[in-house]
Parts: sequence; C-alpha cells; structure tokens
Amino acid sequence: MSRPDPLLFILLFLVVNAGYSITQEGQYLKKGVREYKAGSYYSALYNFIETLKINPANKKAIRYIKRTKDRLSAEIRPVEKDSNAEQARLRKQQEKIELLKMKAELAIKKGDWTSAVQSYEQVLEIDPSDSSAQQSLEKYRREEKKTTLLNDAQKHYRRGEYYKSYDKYAELLELDSDTAQKGIDEIKLELKKIPRGWKDLSPRERFCMQGFVYYIDSDYSKASAEFDRALTVKYLTKTKYILDDEELTVYLSETKGIVIERRKNARIKSHLEEGINLYGTKKYKKAKEHFQEVLKIDPGNEKAKNYIVDIDREIETERLLRKSAEKLQQIKFYSDKGMAQYERKEYSNAIESFEEVLKLDSKNLKAKEYIKKSKEEILSTRKPGEADKHYQQGLVYYSQGQLELAMKEFDITLRLNPDHEKAKQAFEKVKQEIELSK
Repeated sequence: MSRPDPLLFILLFLVVNAGYSITQEGQYLKKGVREYKAGSYYSALYNFIETLKINPANKKAIRYIKRTKDRLSAEIRPVEKDSNAEQARLRKQQEKIELLKMKAELAIKKGDWTSAVQSYEQVLEIDPSDSSAQQSLEKYRREEKKTTLLNDAQKHYRRGEYYKSYDKYAELLELDSDTAQKGIDEIKLELKKIPRGWKDLSPRERFCMQGFVYYIDSDYSKASAEFDRALTVKYLTKTKYILDDEELTVYLSETKGIVIERRKNARIKSHLEEGINLYGTKKYKKAKEHFQEVLKIDPGNEKAKNYIVDIDREIETERLLRKSAEKLQQIKFYSDKGMAQYERKEYSNAIESFEEVLKLDSKNLKAKEYIKKSKEEILSTRKPGEADKHYQQGLVYYSQGQLELAMKEFDITLRLNPDHEKAKQAFEKVKQEIELSK
C-alpha cells in the first residue's frame, strides 16, 4: 500500500482554513451592517474592525467604518455644543444674580427698602433656592413695611387725623414697639389739648373723640359707651374728628370684645385665687367647686385642671387614711374585747371576737394565738354531753326559724366537739339558708 503525499495534506489544511476565515469574515461583516442599521454604532464598529483583522482589504468593512465614525461624531458634537451653551447660560445667570445683589446693597445704603426688596425678588425668580436672598428679602420687606407704616402714621398725625395715625402706629407696634409707642404718646398729648375746644365740636365729633381718648387709655368700657352714643347721632359732613358708622362699628366690636374678655378673665382670676386659698387650707371640696367654675368659663385652663387632679388625689389619700384609721380602731376594739372575754373565761365569745380581728387583718398573730388558746381551754374544760346540749338547742332554734341563733349553737357544738358530724351538716345547711335569704 502506497504512503499519502504530505503536500496533499498541507494543501487540504490551507483550503479548509481559508474557508473558515472567509466564513468568519462574512459573519462579522453581516452582523456589523445589521448593528449599523439598528443605530448601535459602537457594536457595529467592533464587528467591522473584527472583519478587517481577518481581511484588511475588505472594502465594504472599510466604507462602513467611515460611515459609523461619521455617525458617532454627529451624535457627540450636539452634546458638546449643548453642554457649552448650558455653561454659558449658567454663567450669565450668576452674573445677573450678582448684579442684582449689588443693586440691592446700594439701595440698602440709601435706605431704599422698596428697591432692595424688588432686587431680591428678582434674584429669587432666577434662583428660588438662594437662601441668603430669601433671608434678606424677609428682612427688608419688614423694613419696608416699618417705613411705610411710620410715614403714613406721621402724615395722618400732621393732618390731625388722629384715628388713622393711631391705627398705623398700632400696626407698627409689633415691628418697632419703641417708635410706635412714642408716636402713640404724642397723639395722647394732642388729644388732651382738644377738650378745651370741644364746645365747638358737634355731638357726633365729641362722642367720637371722647370714646377715642378712652380707647387709647385702655378704658374700653367707657370707650364702648361713648362709641355707642356716637352711633345714635347723625351727621351731615364727615370731618377728621368723626368716625363713620362702619368705623364706629369696628371700634365698638373691638372694645366690647375686650370688655367681655376682661370680665371673663377677672372671673377666672377670682375663682382661681379663691380655689388656691381653699386648697391651701385643705378645704378640697370647696376649692374644687371654684376650679370647676373656671373650666366652665375656660374649658382649656391648664391651671384649674391640674389643681382638680391634685385635689382628687388628696381626697383619695384622705379617704384611704380615714379607712385605715377606722380599720385599726376596729381591730383594737375586737382585740380588746376578745382579751376581756378570754380573761373572763368566755372562750367561745373570745374566739368570735378574735375571728373578727382576722377578718380585718388576716395576719394578726395575737388573734391567731388566742383563738388557739381559747379552743384548747374549751377542750380541756368541756363536759360530756355539753356539745349535744348545744346541738339540740340549735335544732330548737332552727325549728322556730331563728337561723342566726341556730347557727351560733351549732358553731358552739363544733367548738366543743369538732368531730360532731350532725352539727357540721346542720351548720352548713343553716349557713346556706341565711345566704339565700339575704
């Protein structure tokens, strides 16, 4: 048999390997084209590069690589462009914010609160998260309001429009109490000068002005009465000393409300003081009545509520102490009685007394000791037939319907003879009948 030609094997290997390479090349190219059409450019680029690794002369792969790179560049450029544009916009925005803050600072130096407020409002329109601008806005809005109120109050004061001037100062009190109070004091001085010339005022003007004088002096009861009188008087022309019906109604509502509130507070104060005094002298029930009156007027009054809780606790403590004292007295009474009976050799009666002690104090050692001693004495001195004698007497009482006496006789029988079965049964029977009859 002839040997195979080695050259034939080499030729066969090259042909098979070439075929495999061609197949791989085609697969990478085909997959790359598919990915390219699907818009997956990075994946497509990978497959085209793999194609060129197998066959660097593949013209189709070369063309697609160029197209893919162009596509990728087209996508990247707008992103870079947009990023640059955003950065430019942010820089411009920050520059505008800084400019507005500078304008606000200049306005503040001039005391122009309105312009400062407007600048900070514009800053927050651009960047609502700017906390320093928010704080400055709140601060200078307050300053703006203070200035506006003060200017208005002074303007009305110069015109002699004291009602309007006072209203502005009253509103200014919570923002600048010192300045506002100074203005109110000036109004009071001016009003004190007016009464000398009140004879020239109309009735409506006099009642309004007098009511207003009482009002700013915090004498609301008299102010309310004057305003009420003013409402009953008509007027033809409104002067600076006249309050119209609507204005008077507002003042009346306020003054009457204050009067009612003051009276309510006075009643609360009176009941609280009286209740506290009574509580201090341990007159708890009467004290509680006053605190309950407070809660009728003011249901949320914490002071009254707390005192009522304390009073209830004190009353309960007193009750327990009283009960304890009564119990101790009863224990002493029955214990002393039992001892006296024991000394007189009335052992059955002594046992009854000491049993009463145990009902009140189940651990009382003295009672237990003397019950034991009494029973021993009974056993040592009992006479034959004596137990039966009491048993028979118990039956007589039972037949007569005297259950309590019958039970007592059966009890004595058992003390004289604890093994007396008939007495045991009779005792239990009578005991049940007594319980059922209750």
